[in-house]
Amino acid sequence: MIEFEADEANRILTITMTGKITVEEIDRALDRLEAQFPQVDVRIAGGEGGGIGLLLDYAHLEGWAQGAKVAGTVTGKMLSDVVRRCAIIGEEKWRDEEERVADVGKQAKVRFFLPGEREQAWAWLTGA
Repeated sequence: MIEFEADEANRILTITMTGKITVEEIDRALDRLEAQFPQVDVRIAGGEGGGIGLLLDYAHLEGWAQGAKVAGTVTGKMLSDVVRRCAIIGEEKWRDEEERVADVGKQAKVRFFLPGEREQAWAWLTGA
């Protein structure tokens, strides 16, 4: 399952992934994202406030079904122009995602945090 939560005051979009992600789930999530944020089209615009922070919550992610990781990378490219910082929260097995996400979002600073470091991730995203 993929869920979105926006903190507009801090300009942070949290994407929580749980279970095993499929290509169909990514498609449904994009439809929900477009419905929730009208500025989503081929790319997401930063708007007047500039870039956003992105929190990728992989704490309960089991993995990706065949083809879903590639679809997720393509989806990530849609966000890449607007993301200024990206925090990945997950178990140690997802640490290599830091490099993959940094490759997708060339302009974003990317950091990996363990599940117990959620507060530190949030502080880093908000610059607090």
